[in-house]
Amino acid sequence: MNNLLRVNTLLSFLNENLIKLVLVLMTLMSIWVYLYYKETYQPTVMAQKLADKEDAYMKQIELFEFDKQGAPYSHLVAKNAVQYSKNDHQTIIFSLPKMIFYNNTDSHWSIVARTALVLIQPNNSLIHLQDDIEAKESTPNNQQQTIIHTKKLEIDPQKKLARTKEPIEMIQGKQKLSAVGMNADLNSNRITLLSNVRGYYEN
Repeated sequence: MNNLLRVNTLLSFLNENLIKLVLVLMTLMSIWVYLYYKETYQPTVMAQKLADKEDAYMKQIELFEFDKQGAPYSHLVAKNAVQYSKNDHQTIIFSLPKMIFYNNTDSHWSIVARTALVLIQPNNSLIHLQDDIEAKESTPNNQQQTIIHTKKLEIDPQKKLARTKEPIEMIQGKQKLSAVGMNADLNSNRITLLSNVRGYYEN
């Protein structure tokens, strides 16, 4: 009888602790899911604040833009996109975009990110890139390439200007630089690092 009572007590103890463990795991999982979706869908939330409704969905996107002389101006490839509209502007969110901006020299800039939020207005458009951003200058024969990494980047596609207030890492050949904030002219390949600039040279 005593042994049976001990077994029942042990089983009751294990059940209570198992329930507590399951509740803790469920709580941790809920926190992880919340943080993941908050980070992943932040551009979507921003777009919904700017727009009334989702009115278009596109997959496997590839867009080419040419200037008035018929020369390549820009090229966009993306996995998919969602378009929102409100009044006189539109907002488009691109997933896994790759953008190429051609310039006045023999080089061009190729920029990839996890997401791109494009705000289209009557007089101007802005591109907001977010997460895993890499901007690479492609030069003839791949000489002295410039590669930039950062978390957020704003691009004015008409003026071909890029800027960020976030920390950046820039690689030029064997030289590596880090800074906080950057302005870049993608047309002339002129880059200005704003503050806390540090660098070193690899042999």
